[in-house]
Formats: sequence, C-alpha cells, structure tokens
Amino acid sequence: MLQQASENAAAAVIVALDAASLVDGSNLWHQLEELYGALQHEERERWDPRLAPATPAFCHEAIAHVHEQLSNHPERSQCLVAYLDGDEQRRENVAGFLFIREKSDADLYGDDGYRWPEIETVVVRDSCRRRGVAHALMTAAEAFARSLGAHEMRVGVLAANTVAYHLYSQHGFASFDITMRKELR
Repeated sequence: MLQQASENAAAAVIVALDAASLVDGSNLWHQLEELYGALQHEERERWDPRLAPATPAFCHEAIAHVHEQLSNHPERSQCLVAYLDGDEQRRENVAGFLFIREKSDADLYGDDGYRWPEIETVVVRDSCRRRGVAHALMTAAEAFARSLGAHEMRVGVLAANTVAYHLYSQHGFASFDITMRKELR
C-alpha cells in the first residue's frame, strides 16, 4: 500500500509493511533497529535516564516485537515506513516509521470488551525532520485506526517531550490519562 502524504508533507511516501517484508537481518530490519535505537538514546539522554540503554540486543528485541505483532495479528497491527519522495522505489533510506496496534481492556484488566488502536512507536531520522514525515505517518496511522472501526486512538508521550506532544496535539490528541511521579531521595 502506497499512500501519498498530506499537502504539507508531499515529500513523504508511506508504505505499510507486512510480516513477510520485515525480515530479520535485512537492510530494512537494520534501519528500523537504527531508528529505534536513536529514539531510545534521545529519550534516555534528554528526558529519562532510567530508560534502558539502546543496545543492539534491546533494539533487535523491539523490532522483533513489531514483527511478532505483524505475524500474529496482521489485521490488528501495522508498521508504517516513510520514505522521502523518490526513495520509496529503492527502499534504501527509511525516513521514519510508526508502529500501531490494537489493544484491549484484556491487556489491562482481563476484560476483552473495549478495543483501541495505540501508537507504540513514532520515530523520524534526524536528517528527515521538519519535512512532514511525522505528519504523514500520523495521518496514515489514523486511516488504519479508522479502518478498524475505532472510535478513538491513543499514544503515550513523556511529559518533557514537548515536540512529540505538539505533534500529537496537532493531530487532535488530548491528554487522557496523566501519570505523575515523585522522586524519593
């Protein structure tokens, strides 16, 4: 599935991956690991030093989780990969990716009555930022959520990550559940 991005992001092309196209050890797999590692490193350095270090094993496990969800629940999960216009044919330079999957009350309470799509990961390569890539990914994620018949979608964000918070707000997200913490020293 190729989807041209919105008018402010005309340079981004979004491709929805299936499990067969995400092969462990492939160039694509390694690029997603690299992007995930960059996100984890940035969040750890800038906002929360308690986050796990972005080791190769940690990043591999994160992409393996995406692959597992795409394999076991292809109708309820989607990995969207962004390429800058012209790169989508070569598929050499991933500009960013977003992973979204449907969750349910069973994940929290053991009750399977209510389901919602939740964005688990959004990351854009540093050199591709401010070019509409994240907006294109968010727009495609919303289309996926609507295709599920969802009435809402969710995303988590660290309070200090004001750039991500602003992006999500621009796409209509509002605070829903706030977790506060107090450091005890």
